Amino acid sequence: MRELCCQAVCSYFASPHAGVVCVALGVADAMLSTERKLAETFEECGGLDAVEMLQHHASNEVYELARHILMQYFEEEEEIDLDVDNTCLLYTSDAADDLLCV
Repeated sequence: MRELCCQAVCSYFASPHAGVVCVALGVADAMLSTERKLAETFEECGGLDAVEMLQHHASNEVYELARHILMQYFEEEEEIDLDVDNTCLLYTSDAADDLLCV
């Protein structure tokens, strides 16, 4: 049932009418806000990819709604794994000697 609902909403993301797309994004937002588990189903149905593409839509309203959904339900913090020892290097420029720590 979840998958069918997600597919139905996602099918409207391809509409050439910005108003229809905005309504579909609003429905997707409401669905995702009520049930967090739905995010995985939404992604499996191609909803995440479609919403990412809508960030390039000509309508600013569509862009804003798409961005909201991505930030609210799908943004993951990137983990940066640096295998670098903390090292400081002294480099010289014309202005001054600077200490660069990495």
